[in-house]
Parts: sequence; structure tokens; C-alpha cells
Amino acid sequence: MSHETHTRLWCVPVIFLTARDTEADKVAGLSLGGDDYMTKPFGLEERYLMLNPGRVLTRAQLLDHVWDYDFRGSSTVVSTYVAYLRHKLARYGPDVIHTQRAVGYSLRLPRG
Repeated sequence: MSHETHTRLWCVPVIFLTARDTEADKVAGLSLGGDDYMTKPFGLEERYLMLNPGRVLTRAQLLDHVWDYDFRGSSTVVSTYVAYLRHKLARYGPDVIHTQRAVGYSLRLPRG
């Protein structure tokens, strides 16, 4: 492995995605150098955006796939959760969730 590749690998955030959810497990994972620790089940919105990178998803699509199909709440719940995800991801770099005005949201990874 080249020095440049090795150096770049150290800049990649480490996120534990696991079913192990005790406080001791979380402390161990973060002590080993993890940047974040997410336990199963993962939020459906997070998974749905990750499965559709680059594709613009409408609020209706997100509501249909993330919340129950007969969800009777306001569609502003999508905006609320997108804001939550943006805040959570902000410490890892540039915003990867992009708003397509009057259409929906897309996940676009930074070019590198």
C-alpha cells in the first residue's frame, strides 16, 4: 500500500454499524477509534437515501418507503428528518444531502 493511500485511509471516518447495543459495546467501539456508533435497526430514511445515491427522491416517495403507507402526518416530517441527518453528518464533511427545490432530496457523494 502506497504512503498516499495509507494516509487517505486515516482520513476516512469509521462508523460502527452493529446490533451490539450495550453501553460497554459503544464505549469499546469509540475507544478503538470509531467516529460514530449506530445500532440496528438503522433508520429507514438513512437506508433508503443510501440505496438511491444521485437519484432525486420526492417527499411522497420518502413517506411511502420510510413511513407507513397510510401515514397521516404532515409531509414536513421529511424536512425535519433530513435536517436531523444533515446535522448528524455535518462533522464528517460537506453536505451530501441535496435539496432539489420543489421536487425532493438526493444523496450526492463529494467528488474526490
